[in-house]
Amino acid sequence: MSEVITRLKVEAMRYADVVKRNDTLLIADEKLTVIRETMTDDNVQKLLTEQAKLDPGLDKWLKSVGGKISKVQSSELSTHDLDTLDIEADEKASVIMQLHSDTEMIYHNLWAAKTRLNQFTKFKNFNPSGVRDVRNHLIEHTDKAKSYAYIYSFGIATKGPVLRPVKPAESKAPHDRGLQTNVEEFTKALENVLSG
Repeated sequence: MSEVITRLKVEAMRYADVVKRNDTLLIADEKLTVIRETMTDDNVQKLLTEQAKLDPGLDKWLKSVGGKISKVQSSELSTHDLDTLDIEADEKASVIMQLHSDTEMIYHNLWAAKTRLNQFTKFKNFNPSGVRDVRNHLIEHTDKAKSYAYIYSFGIATKGPVLRPVKPAESKAPHDRGLQTNVEEFTKALENVLSG
């Protein structure tokens, strides 16, 4: 149990640092800055209202939601093909590769903590799907036929770093919901077992 506690403490510190670096890169992304400025709720509403005059289906849908839309959550994502990054020539590439490495390390250590916990009866069924799926399909077993996750890519997103966001259309590999979402799910599942 002491190994699990140590791993979780180390990863809590690494996680905070990774989230901070992810957010810094996300804020600095020029393409996303343009999207933030032009794709506001008001601009999207105006565009949909104008287009609805030409598209009866859109007009019907827009009326069904009360004529107004609101953005529920941001889906900002800046993807990087890691195979093409020139680490020596580009400081940003080096930062992205380090962030990718640290993100994978978090998943490895959370998985190691999970497998140690599974040895205890109370944690026998502890198996948070986000960490499991990213570790098993996007990091470790990418050579399996059903995974198809052979494009080595990485993303900076509003829900934290995303592993292999670029995949072929026929890929059956799960979609990474982002490090923050997966760690929050892991933590909540851990709390549920401990309080149960």
